[in-house]
Amino acid sequence: MGASSIFAVASRVEILPAFYEEEPTCGPIKATDRVIHVGKTSQQRVIEIRSLYTGKLLHYTVGLFVHVDPVTRRPTPVPKNIRAFTGYQKYFIPRTKARDIPPNAYVTSVRVQMSDIDRNGHMNQSHYIRVCHDAMCDAASSGFLSRMKGDLAKHRIKSVASLHQGEAKAGDALLISTWVERGEPLIIHTAVKRQQTDIMQCTMEFQKEINSHL
Repeated sequence: MGASSIFAVASRVEILPAFYEEEPTCGPIKATDRVIHVGKTSQQRVIEIRSLYTGKLLHYTVGLFVHVDPVTRRPTPVPKNIRAFTGYQKYFIPRTKARDIPPNAYVTSVRVQMSDIDRNGHMNQSHYIRVCHDAMCDAASSGFLSRMKGDLAKHRIKSVASLHQGEAKAGDALLISTWVERGEPLIIHTAVKRQQTDIMQCTMEFQKEINSHL
């Protein structure tokens, strides 16, 4: 049996206040990647990013991944060498249940480019987050996000949660629906579809800004 591929199932990124306070891009950082739980075919990892100057935690990502046979695209057992490094840590478990898209959601479209494709032959998980954030910015500039004023791209993000439901390939036309959590104008959801096929969902929570009028 050849090496398995690793597909993202769900993840959650928490961006802490120190990330914005210390301008981390101007100084060195330390990244720590740990396996914290292993199932039969899946693993959960946490990646922590800290400032080397202060030692403060800037942000962390908790991700749920599944090992997949690259040919059959079916789950395969986690390799034994990964199990040897497992160490339990208490972190927020990423949401693995999809949300229903409301009928009044704002809809945009995007076509998957070759530069979006990773070694597994499908759109990379980080590119989904980019196109979802672009869709949110488009919805804001169109006036759909009436409680979020100004350029949404300038609003600080507090957290990003994603759920991967399917695969998108180069050339695929994707529809992205955007809507706001009821009663929570700082929480914005997106859902990505290829025709009627669910591909991915992403939720971003934004920090309250002085000019947001919330």
